[in-house]
Order: sequence, then structure tokens, then C-alpha cells
Amino acid sequence: MMHDKTRTLAYEGLFTALVAAGAFIQIPVPYLDYFTLQFFFVLLAGMILGAKRGAAVVTSGKRLSKKEVEMVC
Repeated sequence: MMHDKTRTLAYEGLFTALVAAGAFIQIPVPYLDYFTLQFFFVLLAGMILGAKRGAAVVTSGKRLSKKEVEMVC
């Protein structure tokens, strides 16, 4: 039982970092401006972690990516 909580917490931390970093990885797409990997990581977090934990990860990941942009600019 304890290993499941530890594994879930590790996944949450991993996906938070991926969502935050994915905002800065841009792929040019024809007929569109660009595609970021943040969208892919958000979908993957929702599928693997479920709705409630996925939403918490996305919220914290988005906040981290906004803070990083403010620090860089």
C-alpha cells in the first residue's frame, strides 16, 4: 500500500515537471503557428493519473511554466 502512494507521488512530480517544461518545447506545424508538447503531457497525465490527480498536476505545471516565463523575460 505504501509503495502505491510513493509511486503516485513520483508520477505527480514527474508530470508536473514535464508539463512545465513542455510549454517551452515548440514544434512548427504547417498551416499553424506551432505545437507545444505541453498539450501532449497534459493528456498523458490525465490518462495515467486520472481526472483529479491529473488536474492537480496540470494546475501546478501551468503555474510553474508561467513563473519561468516571468523569470526569463
